[in-house]
Amino acid sequence: MWTAFRFSILMFLLGGILYPLGITLLSQIVFPYQANGSLISSNDGKVIGSYLIGQGFSRPDYFHPRPSFNHYDASNSGGFNDGPTSKKLVKRVLLEAKQYQLENPMAKMVPMDAVTASASGLDPDISLANAYVQAHRVALARGLDDTTVKAIINQTKHPKPVMGFNEPSVNVLRLNRNLDHYQTNSAKGFLSSDLKSSGLK
Repeated sequence: MWTAFRFSILMFLLGGILYPLGITLLSQIVFPYQANGSLISSNDGKVIGSYLIGQGFSRPDYFHPRPSFNHYDASNSGGFNDGPTSKKLVKRVLLEAKQYQLENPMAKMVPMDAVTASASGLDPDISLANAYVQAHRVALARGLDDTTVKAIINQTKHPKPVMGFNEPSVNVLRLNRNLDHYQTNSAKGFLSSDLKSSGLK
């Protein structure tokens, strides 16, 4: 009996205290930024979001994320859970597509991720195709040319594993921050090196 009791205490100390403390300490040393939630702050030090959690953007001068069932509420993640034969799903997708085309009248196609939500409702990324379609609207609203905005998209894109393949994606918050940073520091040559040195890429 005492052997089992001592063993239980030992496992509690190892698995419940020492192991979590060790992993926490290691993560803070090796990758503290990621371990603390990949948070991003404004120039005045205020935390404005995380690169891991999607958030809503509706202004025309910003890229818009995927639809969200929970309005990007990180404390209430979840999806719509409607099946492919659901009339509600069809109606919602058609409404999202209509809104997308109103916002992006130059669009010749509507990317799938522009009208469908992720399982969590918090996907921080959009497809490269979605970003390219929105580029003209954003460029027009910011007084930039399409080529510049698409160059910033290409600087910001990253591979995202999808069903075993690396699908090029763009983090919406990072892209919008890069756009703001570009216009604040609109010197020539910014696109190539300054995105990397600024830590925004």
